[in-house]
Amino acid sequence: MKEPLKIIARFDINEDQRQPLSGRAYLSPFHFEKACNSDIPYVVRKLREVVKSPEFSTIRKIGYNHTVALIWAEKLANGHYDEMIDFFGWSFDRWDKDSDLSSWKTRNGLIVSVNLGISQITSENGIDILKAEKDYRHSTSSEEFRITGPELDKYGLKLMYDFCNPTGRIELKNMQKSY
Repeated sequence: MKEPLKIIARFDINEDQRQPLSGRAYLSPFHFEKACNSDIPYVVRKLREVVKSPEFSTIRKIGYNHTVALIWAEKLANGHYDEMIDFFGWSFDRWDKDSDLSSWKTRNGLIVSVNLGISQITSENGIDILKAEKDYRHSTSSEEFRITGPELDKYGLKLMYDFCNPTGRIELKNMQKSY
């Protein structure tokens, strides 16, 4: 049996869940230590800056019911790293029904346009996270879904830090204060 992939952290995209593009962000281990100096508060701050940026104004207006952000870094040939975020926005009329899923990607905070209609959407591990989010939405109430995130173990993922629960949110705020 393969070793579960470690997800470094899960946290709310926006501090206030009522803001546009609310949902959960997942911090991947891919090049995290080198690109972000293992600094979770830095990653949280950068993601929230990206989501509030003018470039995202049209996306915020779409009004997705739930958003997932997968954060990782891409190593370049010159040895530097680009900060990457894969975004997925769910649109649905009823909580318990199938939904539409849109995706977009940023590189260093800027939206990446699709080249010739072909684009890498996410990794297989990203698909596992999306599946966990979907299954959780179909198995829980909307209130519970917004307060906590899905268990990831059964999807072959190991979550190291969970800031998507009441205790975790306080812990993350304390980390950010000392930043």
